[in-house]
Amino acid sequence: MARGSPCLERARAMLPEAQLARRQAQAEGEEALARAEAAAYEAAAHAARKAALDADRRGRETEAMLLAERQATARAAARLRDQAARSARYDASKAHRRMREFMRKHSSERRHASQPSARAHADNRARVSRRPHASPDYS
Repeated sequence: MARGSPCLERARAMLPEAQLARRQAQAEGEEALARAEAAAYEAAAHAARKAALDADRRGRETEAMLLAERQATARAAARLRDQAARSARYDASKAHRRMREFMRKHSSERRHASQPSARAHADNRARVSRRPHASPDYS
């Protein structure tokens, strides 16, 4: 089919059917573009929801790990405190035992050193009893 004159072409383009066809084609193009944009927004929203859920899950996992680490640290600290308390009780017991041994050893030495022998004690009593009984001079 041979192409018509430019005038004829312009006239055909001005026909209501041609205008309607152009508007329909433009609307279909805009609709396809809108669907593509909607699909892109939906995919982005899905990715954002997934990222938020993953972040929430990682946050819960991190919090659980932190709590477990705190519990382990608290248990370790309690073991160290118990060990330190046992060590302190042992040291105190050892020091008390040494003190008792020291006191036992030195108190027996003091007792022997401070108590005169039985003979010396008897001699002192004899000397005191031989003294004349004079009244004390309180001048």
